[in-house]
Amino acid sequence: MNTKILSIFPITAKVGDDGCLSIGDVDITSLVAQYGTPLYVYDENTLRYMCQEYQNLFAKELPDVAVAFAGKAFMCKALATLLEEEGLSLDIISQGELAMAVAGGFNPKRMYLHGNNKTIDELTDALLAGVGYIVADGFDDLQNINDVAAALNKKASVLLRLTPNVDPHTHRFIITGQADSKFGFALHMAEQACCQALAMPYIDLHGFHCHIGSQIMETEPFVQTVQNVMPICAKAVHEWGVNLRRFNLGGGYAIAYNEQDKLPNYKEYVTAVCDEIKKQCQLLHINIPAITIEPGRSLVGRAGVALYTVGNIKERQNGSLYIAVDGGMGDNIRPAMYEAKYLAAVANNMLAVPSREVSIAGRFCESSDILIHNIKMPLLKRGDIIAVPASGAYSVPMASNYNGMARPAIVFVKDGHAKLVRRRETIEDLLKCEI
Repeated sequence: MNTKILSIFPITAKVGDDGCLSIGDVDITSLVAQYGTPLYVYDENTLRYMCQEYQNLFAKELPDVAVAFAGKAFMCKALATLLEEEGLSLDIISQGELAMAVAGGFNPKRMYLHGNNKTIDELTDALLAGVGYIVADGFDDLQNINDVAAALNKKASVLLRLTPNVDPHTHRFIITGQADSKFGFALHMAEQACCQALAMPYIDLHGFHCHIGSQIMETEPFVQTVQNVMPICAKAVHEWGVNLRRFNLGGGYAIAYNEQDKLPNYKEYVTAVCDEIKKQCQLLHINIPAITIEPGRSLVGRAGVALYTVGNIKERQNGSLYIAVDGGMGDNIRPAMYEAKYLAAVANNMLAVPSREVSIAGRFCESSDILIHNIKMPLLKRGDIIAVPASGAYSVPMASNYNGMARPAIVFVKDGHAKLVRRRETIEDLLKCEI
């Protein structure tokens, strides 16, 4: 077995003497026997460890930092409950994420509502629920926030989203901070946006938000973001009359998808960002505002493992070998959409020696439905269980019913116990919306 692969599985992953993988002291084969596949398994200890890691590291550097989980990476009631217990804040993007979080007992006061085209209904639900902050994404959005707040006679606490024009050196589809992004106000619009917000009677402007992208593997783009946005913060304080109370730096920190990924550790990232914030505030003669960061992938990515069952095996004339599994782009669109690269292991036979290069194919009717291209695997047979680590982020929330397929079940595991937190969809579920 390639023992290095365990470094990208959840922190509780182990291989028994029988060669079977366990997570959270729960044998994977028993989970598959009970819940079937495709199945997403989340290790609760890894989730809690990452919550505490971020909070503890930032608490050592700055006096007031809120760690807000980016709910778009993965959201369900059980996760909302866990995040509430760990004292995190939460980013939401829709009525659905708001509803799941509230149903899970999460305090709306620690939520941030994002979105580049929020609907009136979304704004109304957020303000009625008592969401702590609304991130204004443009002039029309700012006007809508004020109008809805006026209709409800509630003042909205607002952050203005700026695009800091930073290249995060990541995939072009997950860059969000470039000058021509669909998100936020360009930096040259900041003064006009501040003046407009300050003139609106139902807007309470607290500060600024920015986010430059996702799966960022270096600290330098985050440091550059602080360097680009902090002068705007200083002008807001010294020239535009803004009471700067909060600066939200966004998220985007990467995780390892294979054992070769070289990432700076979290402490290096936190130290670099916090040092730059302190340096810029001193140079620009402004007080350090409350800081928010928004980890998504890096908080849940490693905690999740996708499980599939091997079905048909097909060898082509050119020697290529396709191993078909019972999931694919319907539960993980990232390989087809972002050319994301994953690793895999045989969960029921972890000690087997890889012997041949194969491609792990999904069951959906698209040529691009290949979960993993050209990976060396042991000899496989029908019924084997394929485990794909680092699947905790952006797989489940981007899942679809393409080809009329039901979406998979989700299980949380901890200390030898498994808890079904979202059941597998059924055909009856698919028909419920039909008239």
